[in-house]
Amino acid sequence: MSRMAAFLIDAVIITVSVSIIAWTVAITQSLLQLPALAELLSLGGLFPDFDSLLAGLVGTTMFALYTLFFWATTGRTFGKAFMGLRVVTTNGRRLTLPRAMVRLLGYLVSALPLFVGFLWSLIDDRRQGFHDKLAGTCVVYTWAARPDERFLAYQLQRLAPRLDDEE
Repeated sequence: MSRMAAFLIDAVIITVSVSIIAWTVAITQSLLQLPALAELLSLGGLFPDFDSLLAGLVGTTMFALYTLFFWATTGRTFGKAFMGLRVVTTNGRRLTLPRAMVRLLGYLVSALPLFVGFLWSLIDDRRQGFHDKLAGTCVVYTWAARPDERFLAYQLQRLAPRLDDEE
């Protein structure tokens, strides 16, 4: 569930970014009284729904650049960082750009058959989806301890003086 939440956080970030870019372009065109970019690029009406196509291409490109940049530099996107996750190679090292690209292309493999490749991580012993297996990566927790583990450690530490007194 934490991987899904991280993905949704990243999707919101990318959607907001694309919306801001589209809004900025539209305002600039309006202020400068320029014809709409879609009208210029629609090739005389050959592509009547060019706005949707352009938005999809920009969104996909932003997603690819966003994930590749952060996977290759820090091993995690903002969503993964927020959820305490990091993508590493199976031997624990940081991803290289080529490996990050293979993992990103593996997202297509994981998504095509009804997202089975993503769901596979729920039953895999190492929690790897098809894209992870293809790229030789895995997602690990980066937090030192989850809240329940910190609570237990605190309680044991609090009880330690009492246990020493009883001996």
